[in-house]
Amino acid sequence: MEKGRPTGTPASETPARSLGEANQKTARSQQEVAEEYGVSILESIGDGFWVFDREWRCTYINNRQAQLVGMSKEDILGKTVWELFPDLVGTEVYRQLHRAVAQQTPVHFEHFNPTWQGWFEIRVYPSANGVSILTIEITERKQTEEARQDRQRFVQQLAEMSPGLLYLYDVVEQRNIYINARSLL
Repeated sequence: MEKGRPTGTPASETPARSLGEANQKTARSQQEVAEEYGVSILESIGDGFWVFDREWRCTYINNRQAQLVGMSKEDILGKTVWELFPDLVGTEVYRQLHRAVAQQTPVHFEHFNPTWQGWFEIRVYPSANGVSILTIEITERKQTEEARQDRQRFVQQLAEMSPGLLYLYDVVEQRNIYINARSLL
Protein backbone atom coordinates (compact mmCIF):
# COMPACT_ATOMS: atom_id res chain seq x y z
CA MET A 1 0.00 0.00 0.00
CA GLU A 2 1.32 3.39 -1.02
CA LYS A 3 1.16 6.05 1.59
CA GLY A 4 -2.25 7.83 1.64
CA ARG A 5 -3.90 5.44 -0.84
CA PRO A 6 -5.94 2.34 -0.01
CA THR A 7 -4.76 -0.96 -1.45
CA GLY A 8 -6.23 -1.68 -4.89
CA THR A 9 -6.97 1.99 -5.66
CA PRO A 10 -5.40 3.25 -8.88
CA ALA A 11 -2.73 5.89 -8.42
CA SER A 12 -4.88 8.46 -10.23
CA GLU A 13 -7.76 8.05 -7.73
CA THR A 14 -7.08 9.52 -4.33
CA PRO A 15 -9.65 10.18 -1.59
CA ALA A 16 -9.44 13.93 -2.28
CA ARG A 17 -10.07 13.42 -5.99
CA SER A 18 -13.00 11.08 -5.29
CA LEU A 19 -14.48 13.66 -2.90
CA GLY A 20 -14.09 16.41 -5.50
CA GLU A 21 -15.85 14.32 -8.14
CA ALA A 22 -18.64 13.49 -5.69
CA ASN A 23 -19.08 17.20 -4.93
CA GLN A 24 -19.27 18.00 -8.66
CA LYS A 25 -21.91 15.28 -9.16
CA THR A 26 -23.89 16.63 -6.20
CA ALA A 27 -23.66 20.20 -7.54
CA ARG A 28 -24.81 19.02 -11.01
CA SER A 29 -27.65 17.07 -9.41
CA GLN A 30 -28.74 20.11 -7.38
CA GLN A 31 -28.61 22.29 -10.50
CA GLU A 32 -30.74 19.79 -12.43
CA VAL A 33 -33.27 19.66 -9.59
CA ALA A 34 -33.39 23.47 -9.47
CA GLU A 35 -33.90 23.66 -13.25
CA GLU A 36 -36.67 21.04 -13.12
CA TYR A 37 -38.30 22.93 -10.26
CA GLY A 38 -38.15 26.21 -12.20
CA VAL A 39 -39.62 24.59 -15.31
CA SER A 40 -42.41 22.97 -13.27
CA ILE A 41 -43.30 26.40 -11.85
CA LEU A 42 -43.37 28.01 -15.31
CA GLU A 43 -45.47 25.16 -16.68
CA SER A 44 -47.94 25.38 -13.80
CA ILE A 45 -48.90 29.03 -14.35
CA GLY A 46 -52.05 29.54 -16.36
CA ASP A 47 -50.53 32.30 -18.49
CA GLY A 48 -48.15 32.17 -21.40
CA PHE A 49 -44.46 32.59 -20.71
CA TRP A 50 -41.50 32.58 -23.04
CA VAL A 51 -37.87 33.64 -23.07
CA PHE A 52 -35.90 35.13 -25.96
CA ASP A 53 -32.13 35.56 -26.11
CA ARG A 54 -30.40 38.74 -27.29
CA GLU A 55 -30.91 37.74 -30.94
CA TRP A 56 -34.67 37.28 -30.31
CA ARG A 57 -34.42 33.45 -30.55
CA CYS A 58 -36.88 31.58 -28.36
CA THR A 59 -34.96 29.62 -25.73
CA TYR A 60 -37.94 28.60 -23.58
CA ILE A 61 -41.71 28.49 -23.98
CA ASN A 62 -44.27 27.02 -21.62
CA ASN A 63 -47.19 24.89 -22.76
CA ARG A 64 -49.75 27.67 -22.29
CA GLN A 65 -47.85 30.08 -24.56
CA ALA A 66 -47.48 27.39 -27.23
CA GLN A 67 -51.23 26.83 -26.96
CA LEU A 68 -51.94 30.58 -27.25
CA VAL A 69 -49.92 30.89 -30.48
CA GLY A 70 -51.24 27.59 -31.85
CA MET A 71 -47.86 26.00 -32.49
CA SER A 72 -45.83 23.18 -31.00
CA LYS A 73 -42.86 23.97 -28.78
CA GLU A 74 -40.61 22.18 -31.27
CA ASP A 75 -41.75 24.53 -34.04
CA ILE A 76 -40.99 27.58 -31.88
CA LEU A 77 -37.76 26.85 -29.98
CA GLY A 78 -34.62 28.17 -31.63
CA LYS A 79 -36.49 30.49 -34.01
CA THR A 80 -36.67 34.26 -33.71
CA VAL A 81 -39.94 35.92 -32.82
CA TRP A 82 -39.72 37.79 -36.15
CA GLU A 83 -39.37 34.51 -38.11
CA LEU A 84 -42.36 33.09 -36.30
CA PHE A 85 -44.49 36.24 -36.58
CA PRO A 86 -43.24 38.46 -39.40
CA ASP A 87 -46.52 40.40 -39.31
CA LEU A 88 -45.47 41.86 -35.92
CA VAL A 89 -42.53 43.76 -37.43
CA GLY A 90 -43.30 47.47 -37.29
CA THR A 91 -46.28 47.06 -34.94
CA GLU A 92 -46.79 48.35 -31.41
CA VAL A 93 -45.62 44.95 -30.11
CA TYR A 94 -42.37 45.31 -32.05
CA ARG A 95 -41.84 48.86 -30.72
CA GLN A 96 -42.61 47.90 -27.12
CA LEU A 97 -40.29 44.87 -27.14
CA HIS A 98 -37.45 46.92 -28.56
CA ARG A 99 -38.11 49.74 -26.11
CA ALA A 100 -37.88 47.30 -23.18
CA VAL A 101 -34.53 46.00 -24.42
CA ALA A 102 -33.09 49.41 -25.35
CA GLN A 103 -34.06 51.02 -22.04
CA GLN A 104 -33.60 47.84 -19.96
CA THR A 105 -36.89 48.55 -18.25
CA PRO A 106 -40.00 46.37 -17.85
CA VAL A 107 -42.83 47.21 -20.24
CA HIS A 108 -46.53 46.45 -19.86
CA PHE A 109 -49.14 46.89 -22.59
CA GLU A 110 -52.31 45.43 -24.08
CA HIS A 111 -52.55 44.21 -27.66
CA PHE A 112 -55.31 42.89 -29.90
CA ASN A 113 -54.00 40.17 -32.22
CA PRO A 114 -56.27 39.81 -35.26
CA THR A 115 -54.70 36.47 -36.22
CA TRP A 116 -55.69 34.91 -32.90
CA GLN A 117 -58.83 37.07 -32.53
CA GLY A 118 -57.93 37.92 -28.97
CA TRP A 119 -56.74 40.55 -26.55
CA PHE A 120 -53.49 40.00 -24.65
CA GLU A 121 -51.84 41.75 -21.74
CA ILE A 122 -48.12 41.55 -22.37
CA ARG A 123 -45.47 42.07 -19.71
CA VAL A 124 -41.87 42.26 -20.93
CA TYR A 125 -38.95 41.83 -18.54
CA PRO A 126 -35.54 42.58 -20.09
CA SER A 127 -32.24 41.23 -18.81
CA ALA A 128 -28.64 41.18 -19.97
CA ASN A 129 -29.36 37.87 -21.73
CA GLY A 130 -32.58 38.86 -23.56
CA VAL A 131 -36.21 39.18 -22.52
CA SER A 132 -38.82 37.17 -20.64
CA ILE A 133 -42.41 37.74 -21.70
CA LEU A 134 -45.56 36.96 -19.75
CA THR A 135 -48.69 36.81 -21.93
CA ILE A 136 -52.12 36.95 -20.30
CA GLU A 137 -55.19 36.32 -22.45
CA ILE A 138 -57.71 39.07 -21.56
CA THR A 139 -60.31 38.80 -24.34
CA GLU A 140 -63.18 38.05 -21.96
CA ARG A 141 -62.30 41.01 -19.73
CA LYS A 142 -62.12 43.35 -22.74
CA GLN A 143 -65.49 42.11 -24.03
CA THR A 144 -67.03 42.73 -20.60
CA GLU A 145 -65.56 46.26 -20.51
CA GLU A 146 -66.85 46.98 -24.01
CA ALA A 147 -70.36 45.73 -23.11
CA ARG A 148 -70.37 47.96 -19.99
CA GLN A 149 -69.29 50.98 -22.06
CA ASP A 150 -72.02 50.22 -24.62
CA ARG A 151 -74.62 50.18 -21.83
CA GLN A 152 -73.31 53.47 -20.46
CA ARG A 153 -73.48 55.10 -23.90
CA PHE A 154 -77.03 53.83 -24.38
CA VAL A 155 -78.19 55.20 -21.01
CA GLN A 156 -76.49 58.51 -21.77
CA GLN A 157 -78.23 58.72 -25.16
CA LEU A 158 -81.60 58.05 -23.51
CA ALA A 159 -80.89 60.69 -20.88
CA GLU A 160 -79.88 63.26 -23.51
CA MET A 161 -83.10 62.60 -25.44
CA SER A 162 -85.22 63.02 -22.31
CA PRO A 163 -87.52 66.04 -22.71
CA GLY A 164 -87.19 66.93 -19.06
CA LEU A 165 -84.57 67.74 -16.52
CA LEU A 166 -82.33 64.84 -15.50
CA TYR A 167 -79.96 65.40 -12.62
CA LEU A 168 -78.23 62.66 -10.63
CA TYR A 169 -76.39 63.44 -7.41
CA ASP A 170 -74.45 61.04 -5.18
CA VAL A 171 -75.32 62.00 -1.59
CA VAL A 172 -72.68 59.72 -0.10
CA GLU A 173 -69.78 61.10 -2.14
CA GLN A 174 -71.49 64.50 -2.47
CA ARG A 175 -70.85 64.92 -6.16
CA ASN A 176 -72.75 65.23 -9.43
CA ILE A 177 -73.02 61.96 -11.33
CA TYR A 178 -74.94 63.13 -14.35
CA ILE A 179 -76.62 66.27 -15.67
CA ASN A 180 -78.34 66.17 -19.05
CA ALA A 181 -78.08 69.06 -21.49
CA ARG A 182 -81.65 70.27 -20.75
CA SER A 183 -80.61 70.79 -17.11
CA LEU A 184 -78.02 73.32 -18.18
CA LEU A 185 -80.52 75.56 -20.07
